[in-house]
Amino acid sequence: MHLVLLPATAHHVVCSGGNHRAVISNELKIEKIQASVSAYLKIDLLSEDELLYIEEKEKEIRRVFMNIRQKTECETNNLHSRLMDLEEEVDDFKKNLYFKYIQKHDG
Repeated sequence: MHLVLLPATAHHVVCSGGNHRAVISNELKIEKIQASVSAYLKIDLLSEDELLYIEEKEKEIRRVFMNIRQKTECETNNLHSRLMDLEEEVDDFKKNLYFKYIQKHDG
């Protein structure tokens, strides 16, 4: 299930795939379900350095992706690995920013 956490309300809403899984898990009183959660963070809370870091990593991801499209299949293995590493690095950075933001406001 894909959920979105709304920071202003701390509520989760179903993002994609319909809400039938959420409804049935409530009806069956299933306490835990596997979910992917997206969260929004106000961009104006980020420092210039944090924004610059994200921007530079996303540019690098686009460059690697474009290189993959231009290479032969044999040449793409290392590029795919690099692309996955970059995407994970940016995701981890954003998650850390989110939790930093939450700690400041839950204080």
